[in-house]
Amino acid sequence: MEVYSHISSKKNGRIILTAVVFGIVVNFVLYFIMHMLKLPIYLDTVGTMSVAGAGGIFPGILTAVITNTMCMSFDGNAIYYGCINAIIAMWTAWFVKNRSFRKIKDICLFVVFSGLLSGGLGALIQWWLHGDAENSSVISILDSMGLKDGTSRFFGFLGINILFNAFDKGLSFSCAKFGLKLIPENALNKLRLCTWRQRPLSKTERKNLKQINKNTGFSLKRRMTFTLVGMSFVLVIITFAVGMKALPTINTPGSGDVPILDFLVRVIIIMLGYFILVVAYGLWISDTYMAYPVSTLVMVVDDFISAGSDQVKQDEAVKKIRRLDIHTGDEVEKLYSSICDLALNQTEQMRSLRRFSENNAKMQDGLIITMADLVENRDSDTGAHIQKTAAYVKIIVEGLYKKGYYAEKITPKFINDVVTSAPLHDIGKINVPDSVLNKPGKLNPDEFEIIKTHTTAGKNIIEKAIYTVEGENYLKEARNMAAYHHERWDGKGYPEKLHGEVIPLSARIMAVADVFDALTSPRVYKPAFPLDEALNMIKEGSGSQFDPKCVEVFMDSLSEVKVVLKKYNSNTFEGGCL
Repeated sequence: MEVYSHISSKKNGRIILTAVVFGIVVNFVLYFIMHMLKLPIYLDTVGTMSVAGAGGIFPGILTAVITNTMCMSFDGNAIYYGCINAIIAMWTAWFVKNRSFRKIKDICLFVVFSGLLSGGLGALIQWWLHGDAENSSVISILDSMGLKDGTSRFFGFLGINILFNAFDKGLSFSCAKFGLKLIPENALNKLRLCTWRQRPLSKTERKNLKQINKNTGFSLKRRMTFTLVGMSFVLVIITFAVGMKALPTINTPGSGDVPILDFLVRVIIIMLGYFILVVAYGLWISDTYMAYPVSTLVMVVDDFISAGSDQVKQDEAVKKIRRLDIHTGDEVEKLYSSICDLALNQTEQMRSLRRFSENNAKMQDGLIITMADLVENRDSDTGAHIQKTAAYVKIIVEGLYKKGYYAEKITPKFINDVVTSAPLHDIGKINVPDSVLNKPGKLNPDEFEIIKTHTTAGKNIIEKAIYTVEGENYLKEARNMAAYHHERWDGKGYPEKLHGEVIPLSARIMAVADVFDALTSPRVYKPAFPLDEALNMIKEGSGSQFDPKCVEVFMDSLSEVKVVLKKYNSNTFEGGCL
């Protein structure tokens, strides 16, 4: 596995330069030997394949073009084939990046295509320059085959040249692969990674970037490619047009008078290799310093935005941003540093806000419990009523949510608001006199009317709190439960005789929880009902006193209900009643 570490620009340059020089020397020496032996193979791409395979397209093309330029010192025609070797460098780099050399079929594909490419283009260039093969051995083969006619001789030469080039490229590939095995893996890793100005991207990440670029419409990389290729092509056309207006013939030493068109074609063939080199350099720079850094920034910033308020996802997104390690040394790096600081600061602010919110929520819960305790402490007979009703409310509302009932109403926020504010449902009892609240017997009609006022009193108390604490939505559900938890499904409840779904959902939930706790808890005026009898009474109230769906999920959750009963009513339910 490649281990990435930040390398300075100067050191990166030295690594690339060392690899290119090594590749040029290998190409030059092998080509010189083959030329002196007058063999129809060249081995002038061994170094090119090595550098392109390990370092990428631009170092490979640079190696190819400089090799052919230097080889002019002993072979004046070498310069014409720089474009072919540059294309071989591109093909090698692409193949290494997208395929592998582990399978025989991949190696065969590489060698065959390389032979077709270099052999075909080389034959065309030789035929244009000389009207025949350039190598004496190939000429002898063509003569022995009796190919004298121009067309037949050309196609014969084309086939022979492709075969020789396929052999040449297969041998060059074998030499390159063997040579790379002799180089320490650490040195190869440095060469592979030194062209990046950020953390290198995996194949999966590069595929994701391609998808992002497709969705962009006209990506930065595509725009830079069109600009570089387009401008270079325009310059070539202008050069050609200007040359066509020059003298009809140009005298070249050793060649006599060369027609201007032939001269321009020779210039274009020579310049094509440099054209490819310039375009490759421009694309390499734009990719390394602009396209990849900007695109990866877009990708990780999108992840940060998608994290929303999820603290864990935010922290992971910030780590992804910082792991990019962009070091282009220009405005892109400054932008990256600013985004890092911005994301980190925003994440820390969100963390602080979340802590503040959590502390605020704890204080809110504590206030609610304190207010509820004020009432319960006055009532000598309600034994953990607020804790039990809150637990039953939680069981019912979560049961409704799981079954998909009232899906448009029940959200995670609604569940939290209802469970949190459930202890306030009897807050209005603070206005009920002790003589009525703690009467050890049945209430008379007047006393019952007094006790009924705890619903409207609770509503008024919480509405004042809502007015004081603006925007606290949880208090709205507290108000609904306090005001309407004694309403009935059939409309015979109090204080407003609401019916059915007109009754707020939180109040309908509390109605079941409140009555069940009243039935299963002892009071000064009655003992606790047995569990089975209490459950039957709840069932009988379904559709008349209670919302049928609330009763349904309550009965379906008896195992959880019994846990609450056992916790708070252990002395009441003994002997296996639970």
